[in-house]
Amino acid sequence: MLLLMFFFLTKAFFLVLVALFCLAAFQAVGVVFAALLDMLAYPRLQRSVNLPCLGTVPLTGLLATAPALVVVLIWAAFQSSTWAWVLQDFMGVALMALILRQCRLPSLKVASILLPLCFLYDVFWVFIQPLLTKGGTSVMIEVASGGAAHERIPMLIIVPSFFGLPGYTMLGFGDIVLPGLLIVYTRLCDCTNALQQSTKLTSWQGYFVPTVCAYAIGLLLTYGALLLDLGGRHGQPALLYLPFWSGQE
Repeated sequence: MLLLMFFFLTKAFFLVLVALFCLAAFQAVGVVFAALLDMLAYPRLQRSVNLPCLGTVPLTGLLATAPALVVVLIWAAFQSSTWAWVLQDFMGVALMALILRQCRLPSLKVASILLPLCFLYDVFWVFIQPLLTKGGTSVMIEVASGGAAHERIPMLIIVPSFFGLPGYTMLGFGDIVLPGLLIVYTRLCDCTNALQQSTKLTSWQGYFVPTVCAYAIGLLLTYGALLLDLGGRHGQPALLYLPFWSGQE
């Protein structure tokens, strides 16, 4: 997929990516809004309605479609604006939360194989691959910055650069979802252990909180390496810094 976007990221291909992102984000943002309505727990909202062709649908899910559609349409119409990154990040976080809700690691053995391979993948495309191409072009950075389409792909978390630097700081979805799979796995382990021992699980017990803190340290190291231009003036592979901390526990 990375090579496909590198060689064929034209304006038309970019519009297809935006359409797919909007479709997925609409579902994810709708799930978030529906969950918020469920938390309000109004008795009148805790019921279902029958719709043609769709059958029985929770009322909260139906009500959540309207604000979700508004968020997606506003971003699609104004994605080039300086403030659009706020909506893009919100949509991206909702989408990744939905992915982590649906996809689970079956065992720690799978995590021990998958995450180191992703670590090698990230390091190769950022540090080694530019040495193998003419002019030192980085495929990963070229794709992240829009390539020939000169458009920033939406599958990124972006924030304005710190310390008054121009441009944006970008973090790919993979750098969040892949370690997030391990974090979700530790939470499930904590809940399972608490259930087996018939004890109440507090916030600071188990592996979940230490793993989240380790992930935060890894991200800080990534941004520190970016500010210090370690390895040259290009992007930093976040998965290079994350495994050393998230694996300590």
